[in-house]
Amino acid sequence: MPRIIVSKEYLSNSQLEELLKSSSFDKDSIIIKKVEEYLSAVRKCKAENIKEILEELKKLSIPEELAVMIINVLPTESAELRALLPQQYQSLPSETVEKAVEIVSKCF
Repeated sequence: MPRIIVSKEYLSNSQLEELLKSSSFDKDSIIIKKVEEYLSAVRKCKAENIKEILEELKKLSIPEELAVMIINVLPTESAELRALLPQQYQSLPSETVEKAVEIVSKCF
């Protein structure tokens, strides 16, 4: 039976880990176990902090897709964040980049 995409949502590593834990996915699936293992290893921010941080980044006019990527990487310096930004966002004002780094520092 083909699968149908009914919605699209950007999820941070922490949010995906929580979703997998609380869902009815096949817990014995090797793929699910490997994904959970990976997410546990790379998770840097608690899921309960993500929504607040995501909203603050969106207030800076950072699109949700980019905000989730920033949360997953958690840059600690403006230069590190600039290096991650796609070409179309390289022109973000320095104040915005600095504020974004300050916002994601709440994860530490």
